[in-house]
This record gives sequence, structure tokens and C-alpha cells, in this order.
Amino acid sequence: MNKYNQILQDAVSWLKEAQDRSGSDGIAGWYDFRKQQYSAAYPETTGYIIGTLLRYGQAYEDEEAISRAIRAAKWLIEIQDQEGWIPAGLIDAKQGPAVFNTGMVLQGLLDVYVYTGDSYFLSAACKAGDWLLHHQEENGAWIETSAYTDRESLAYHVLIAWVLFRLTEIVDDPRYCKAAEKNVDWCLELQRENGYFEKNHLGRFRYALTHTIGYVLQGLAESSVYYRKTDCLHAVEKVLVQIDTLTDEDGFLSGEIDSSWKPIRSWACLTGNAQIAGVAMRMRVLGARSFEHLAKRLNHFCCQVYGAYASKRPAGLHGCHPVVEDGYMFSRVPNWAVKYLIDSLMLELGGGKYDICHT
Repeated sequence: MNKYNQILQDAVSWLKEAQDRSGSDGIAGWYDFRKQQYSAAYPETTGYIIGTLLRYGQAYEDEEAISRAIRAAKWLIEIQDQEGWIPAGLIDAKQGPAVFNTGMVLQGLLDVYVYTGDSYFLSAACKAGDWLLHHQEENGAWIETSAYTDRESLAYHVLIAWVLFRLTEIVDDPRYCKAAEKNVDWCLELQRENGYFEKNHLGRFRYALTHTIGYVLQGLAESSVYYRKTDCLHAVEKVLVQIDTLTDEDGFLSGEIDSSWKPIRSWACLTGNAQIAGVAMRMRVLGARSFEHLAKRLNHFCCQVYGAYASKRPAGLHGCHPVVEDGYMFSRVPNWAVKYLIDSLMLELGGGKYDICHT
């Protein structure tokens, strides 16, 4: 058995348990190991976990994973507003609309539509897409208005652009393509000469987390499949060159990095490690230079940390390592860390290809 297969199986089991403990068919946002309990379901991350469960289910003939993904998508449609938006935060927070969350749920709805061919999911996806079009700024940005941000336009919203490109491919509506192209162009304008992206912070962190860096890299790299601009992959390469230099041989990478590429934290953001590993594995397949050595180092670090907690149930992948109080999600196992670990390990095993259900 490949050394990663056991971790993959365990991580998928973690997501299944998080769904069972959420009180709904959504997936609990995290496990808090100080409170020793799961949170309520988190619509945003439930959205992009759907594709992970579908890919794993098809690759490993796990019908339960596929069934759970479809149940999660149906739940997302149940909580979707009639106008198409998805609420911010955990479902029990009863917040108003969130741009990024709506985009990530759109991704999951498309994943299930591609798998099932059921127009029920496509109709909900188009509602979400139309809401995003209506709320896009003229310059291509979106202003996040949820209670968790300060009415900001953020670089990592480019992940939404990739999803809109996918929607365009399915429904052949040029409006979605135009909106995606405008956002990609806006995002590229935020990149400094040294590769760093402005407007890419999150919450209390002043600079970019590797988590938000990972979002930007994935959005641009995957958008390059649809938007034939060499700028997209070149922009990603500039960042990965810097990340490669900052990553230790054992895969440690500081979780927050300032605009001069100076590491400013003594802990790693494990979600960011896994996200960047996934993008690094994709680069050669997308026609750019190879960063597979970087991907394997980052994955190795995540797996070493995962293995250290494997005997403690539920294990999962922590927000940061080492666990310190100034760290990202320091007392929690976020479901998105587990999701991105599964993605990055499957990409490494697959040579950077999404052989099953491209999402």
C-alpha cells in the first residue's frame, strides 16, 4: 500500500464523521479539541468539499463518499437564498450573504451536476452565478460585505473566477466568462514585481497567510485552462519560486509571509501547505515548469504532522503546527485543511492530473 493511502482513508473518514456530527447534511466546519466538539455545518467549505468526496469516491470505489457529496449538495440548495446567495459563517450564525461562500458553493453544485447530469443542481448553480454577476464591481472585483470582513475586495476571490469559467463551459453563457476574465485581470494587477499579491490577508492577520496564497494560486492556475493568458501561469510561477526558497527541506513553511517574502511566523498553516502542494503538482500538467519537488516536501510535512496525531481521535489536520495561541485556527481541526490534504495527496499520486471528475 502506498504510504499515503492510509492517511487518505483516515482523512475521508474524518470528513464523513464531520458530516454526521453537524446536525445536518452539511459538513461541520471544524473540530475544537479544547471544547472537544464539532461545530455546526459550514456552507462555504461544504461546497468545495463536495468535489473532493466525488473524486475520492470514484477513484477508490467508495459509493458512500459519493452519496454523501450528493446529500451535501442537496442541503446547500435547501439553505440557498431565493436570490442565489449563500450565507456567511457557520449555518447557525444566521448571517447575510457572502460573495466567497456563494462562489465555493457554486463549485460544489457544478461538481454534482457534472457527476449526475441532474438539472436540479445546475439550476441552483446558475442562480448563484447570476447573483455573483449582479454584485461584481465594474473593475472586476467583488466587495465582500459579510460580518467577517471590512467591506474589502480581496485577491483570493479569483478562485470564484475559475468557478465561473467552469459554469460558462457548461451553459455556454458569455456573461460568466466575461465576469471571470475581468476578475482575473483585476487580480493580476495586485501582484508586485516580486510576485507578492496585495489585498490577500484574512481576519486578524496583517499579511497573506499561505492559506490565502493557496487560494490565489489555485484560482489563477486553473483559470489558465480557460483564459489563454500566459500571465496567469507566469504569475503563479513567480510565487512558487519564492515559496520554494522559503520552504525547508522537511516541508516547513511559515504560515504568514510579509510583502517582502519575509516569514513572520514560527508556525506553519497546514491548510496553506496542502493547497500550495496541490497547485505545485498541477503546474507541469498545465504546461508550466515543474514544482513537484516543492509539492512533495509540503505534503511530507503535512503527513508527518497528521501521523503525529493519528492515535488521537478524531485526528484530522490541525490549523497550525506547532499549535500555539497566535496560530491560524490554533485550537481546531478545520474541515478545509483535511479537504486540501486529500486533494494534494491524490494529485501527487495521480501525477498532477485530475483523472476523476475534474473540479
